[in-house]
Amino acid sequence: MGPLNDPFNWADPNPNIVLTPLRRQPKMTPPSNQVRIANLRRRIEALEARVAQYGVDEFEVGNVLVFDKQFNGGDKTYTYAVLKTPTGWYLTGRSGHVSMSWDELIDYVLDNAAFAPVLYVVTELEQHVPT
Repeated sequence: MGPLNDPFNWADPNPNIVLTPLRRQPKMTPPSNQVRIANLRRRIEALEARVAQYGVDEFEVGNVLVFDKQFNGGDKTYTYAVLKTPTGWYLTGRSGHVSMSWDELIDYVLDNAAFAPVLYVVTELEQHVPT
């Protein structure tokens, strides 16, 4: 019985058998990738800091917020209003047909924005009657 057929005799040195480890050694990350990883970590920290400035959702159902947003590369400013409902936040504009969580709303506010918009709470609503 040869060494391959007898599992208890695998230690028998046989120059015709080449043993290869099943696991590969981890590859070292090239320096250029280490720089990219460090840059991505800094970018994540910066984005987390931007999101953190808005805090948590402590608003009541029925609250209305407004903000102005200027998109990167554009010179036009758009004004948005958002309404808090029992199911989430509803936004004016194209995204208004979908309820958003607070985190999704903040993502929308910051997404592609030229600067971090200021959210204002509407404290008084006045009904406008056309004449």
